[in-house]
Amino acid sequence: EKVRGERALLISRSTFSGSGSRTAHWTGDNWSTYRSMYTSIPDILNLQMYGIPFVGADICGFSWNTTEELCLRWIQLGAFYPFSRNHNMLDTIPQELYRWKKVAEISKFILNLRYSILPLYYTLLWEAHVGTGAMVLHPMYFEFGGDSNCWEIDKQFLVGKGLLVSPVLDQGATKV
Repeated sequence: EKVRGERALLISRSTFSGSGSRTAHWTGDNWSTYRSMYTSIPDILNLQMYGIPFVGADICGFSWNTTEELCLRWIQLGAFYPFSRNHNMLDTIPQELYRWKKVAEISKFILNLRYSILPLYYTLLWEAHVGTGAMVLHPMYFEFGGDSNCWEIDKQFLVGKGLLVSPVLDQGATKV
């Protein structure tokens, strides 16, 4: 910051509670599995509660080979992570979103949607940064704590207080 007069973007997978005021976090090297896609949701929600709002997981998975369907479903979810990126290791198949026609088409749509709501993300990240205790992503029970049906929902979340994300997390599924 002192050299360039600008705040640097720092991304780490080794953070601690409250470090979100200075750095972004990614959940570390995950697997190209539906289980890893699912566990990215509670991982990211937990980090939100630890004061790390700019967080995400490796979309399509990092280790092992992904599939067209998994990558398609994961970009549909990952577009709503505050920190959204596709990343994988060297000895796996390439997984850029343009490699499969259907994934490319869906990605174009979902990433355009993400860009259309960037002002919402900027506002939520700013609120989290200025110390209001705001989170970018909210577990359902944070907004509907009086409804016991929401206490165990771990496959859906809210962006801010009003945008519900309910991804397809099972192989072969066509609805949630």
